[in-house]
Amino acid sequence: MIDCFTAAHHQVTTQTALDPLKSAIIEADGRRVSYGELRTSVQALAFRLQTLGIGAEDRVAVWLNRSTGLLTAMLGILEAGAVYAPIDPKTPCDWASELITKLDVAAIISDRPEALSFAPGRPVLSPDCGGAESIHLFRAPKLHPEQLAYIIHTSGSTGVPKGVAMSHRGLARLIDWQIASGPPGLRTLMFTPIAFDVTLQEVFSTLGSGGTLVLIDDRVRRDPERLLSALDAFNIQRLFLPYSALQQLAVAAQVSDRVPQSLLHIITAGERLIITPAIKELFRAMPNVRLDNHYGPTEAHLVTSWTLGEDRRAWPDLPAVGTAVGGVRAYVLDADLQPLPPNEPGELFVGGTGVARGYWADPRRTVERFLPDPYSEQLGSIMYRTGDIVRQSRDGVIEFEGRSDEQLKIRGFRVEPAEVEFALCTHPHILEAAVVLRSIANDVSALVAYLVTDGSEVKHRALAEYLGTRLPEYMIPDRYVSVEELPLTSNGKIDRQALVGLEMPERSAPPDGTSLLELVRSVWQRVLGHDQFALDEDFFDVGGNSMLSTWVVNELGLALGREVSLSLFLDAGTVEASAAALAELGLDSIPSAKFGELVTLKAGPADQTLILVHPLGGELLVYRDFAKAITAHLRVLGLRLNAQFDVACESMSLEAIATRHLEQLFAIQPIGPYRLAGWSFGGVLAYEIAQQLRARGAEVAFLGLIDSNPVLNPLNGLPTRDSQLLNELDQVLEHIDTENANARSALLDNSHVHALLGGFIPQGVTTEHLHKYLTVTRTCIDAARNYLPLPYDGAIDLFQASASSAQLRADLLTELKNLSRGSLRVHEVPGDHFSMLRDPFVHETALTFDGTLERFTTRTGG
Repeated sequence: MIDCFTAAHHQVTTQTALDPLKSAIIEADGRRVSYGELRTSVQALAFRLQTLGIGAEDRVAVWLNRSTGLLTAMLGILEAGAVYAPIDPKTPCDWASELITKLDVAAIISDRPEALSFAPGRPVLSPDCGGAESIHLFRAPKLHPEQLAYIIHTSGSTGVPKGVAMSHRGLARLIDWQIASGPPGLRTLMFTPIAFDVTLQEVFSTLGSGGTLVLIDDRVRRDPERLLSALDAFNIQRLFLPYSALQQLAVAAQVSDRVPQSLLHIITAGERLIITPAIKELFRAMPNVRLDNHYGPTEAHLVTSWTLGEDRRAWPDLPAVGTAVGGVRAYVLDADLQPLPPNEPGELFVGGTGVARGYWADPRRTVERFLPDPYSEQLGSIMYRTGDIVRQSRDGVIEFEGRSDEQLKIRGFRVEPAEVEFALCTHPHILEAAVVLRSIANDVSALVAYLVTDGSEVKHRALAEYLGTRLPEYMIPDRYVSVEELPLTSNGKIDRQALVGLEMPERSAPPDGTSLLELVRSVWQRVLGHDQFALDEDFFDVGGNSMLSTWVVNELGLALGREVSLSLFLDAGTVEASAAALAELGLDSIPSAKFGELVTLKAGPADQTLILVHPLGGELLVYRDFAKAITAHLRVLGLRLNAQFDVACESMSLEAIATRHLEQLFAIQPIGPYRLAGWSFGGVLAYEIAQQLRARGAEVAFLGLIDSNPVLNPLNGLPTRDSQLLNELDQVLEHIDTENANARSALLDNSHVHALLGGFIPQGVTTEHLHKYLTVTRTCIDAARNYLPLPYDGAIDLFQASASSAQLRADLLTELKNLSRGSLRVHEVPGDHFSMLRDPFVHETALTFDGTLERFTTRTGG
């Protein structure tokens, strides 16, 4: 031995010497196996492996059900100095064969006939293959601490499982800590999945401290009510289980009004712990039961631990994962692998004796995740890159924030599913919940919540209203799907991949030969700002209200070329019913392609709306990320200039464009207050719309100019009237007419025009659309050149790009001051004229915008 080191399985040997007659295992049928009997079986198997020449670094695959034989195999392999490689008993044969081949095993221990064909030429053994007489011949080999102890396979993002190779030192430090962290000798239920790394923690901390392992049937493990009965029947004192299983157990206790009587210690690991009302109620009924929250990826096994306090009322909804356990070094680093100050979010890296050697037979992925540890004084130390985002307090307590690669991102916001799931589980009729991100239609992503209820019907609208008082709007799921039970992985965690694979509730297909259904659906989608509604769902149950219904009938009337009455919603409040009602009026086709110019960019309260006015080109793509990043309690609408509406706009003045938009705006919001903003040319147009609104006596509560100026070009500070870009734009348009096959390249090759449009040019745009887009751009440039802005009496908020030169910013501000007769507030935001609305600056721009808008926003509801 090179240092003080006791292998985990040697601690079991010590317990055997102390009390060989004590029960080490109690099987599901009540049969007991003493420490002495277990030791005999283990040594017999170890000797059998030795006679086959199997020892240090040799992999032995184990494909067995939960049984004494499984424990014999686990201990016997380690006694022989070989490497324990479990395969979940539910693994399909093809996958099991693939894993065994990848491991290049020296032997297989299994009772399944099909295992004989997995590794031709390699022995397939039974766990009881050794004779008792052979134990006198067994000689335990010497172990090096860095010698491999086990290989546990964990799922990979590519679908290819990764074999995590852990040393004896890593396993020993874990078991030493676990035994020392709580009362020894507890009767522990062997609950965790066989191929889960926590199983080794469960087994060795129990047998290594003189406790007893109780085995149960998988049917009992998966049935919370039967599990409750088993806990009492076997007088279970300690239980390791993931959060989802703990929640199911808590719900079962609540429903059956039963509480386990013998439990002393529960340890949860593998999933983020959420203290739901059911879990809090369970532990209130068990005041003497200790709850530990463990965190650690398989690559480092246990990293942190946190024991929740005795006062259940003070338990947080999302507990910390705790402080680093023995032998672990936890680093919170930035993208350059530099330490972050306390309470700053960063990626967690793990160093110390608990880090695995790497991924078996996978050097590429090993190099990606196991890095040299620059903060260790020991030569050759490595650290594991977890991919988890955490915060660490000054006293070392770590708060889990989410995954850097799997954390859900919706509408520009990062969403931690556990927070949404907790809010859902506080609902009186919801027992369990899981939230995933799914593509609903046309690559539109949406949060989908899968719910296990108490049998009561929970309607979409009521649930959305309930969550609206507990969560920000962007965290509220777009769809809710009821399921009888949440699917679990073999490790007992919620199987989110299986949820994503479930079919969504089917929508009715539109009748053949009609476009009315699609028309109504598309109008709803633009007005509501999402498409998460079924064709037979009521408009008012999926986010609609009276103001939005006015907008819908206005849009339908515009598209159909005739007035559509608001009474349509009285008896025809679904997509299907509306389309059928329109067909009964003789409107079985769409006579025109006219559509309105308002688009919902972010859903919100209909009575508190922000209008973002289009820049050059009339499109709204530039606002896509910006609107998503705005968190103010507002609905965000985009006002576009639809080139498909008509061609009359080709010669419109800026005042005429503003008047046209004003009529559209009045159709859906007849009275103020109005909130307007625009970037670049959009700000100039917003300025004129505000002028016309005030001239009509309407209230303009907010006018935001985003790097915009009615007099000077914000790119170069030259007078807008002197712009020379029209000639270049005409040349591009002419080129598009003659070189249709390469239209977009023609645009991109002209650096001045490309810069003018800021690169906000849709990929895959058609030649026809590009021509109309540039025609509208030309109209806007010409309108801006001929615009003579009048002084504005209201308040103006100017958001200036800080990367522009100080002189340019000063010149632009001077001209704006000359026009302003009211207050003028200036806000500097990061980036230049174009990047201020793009990553990475768009979120800070939106944050500044939010702070300004708070003065013009009223909180309603809960």
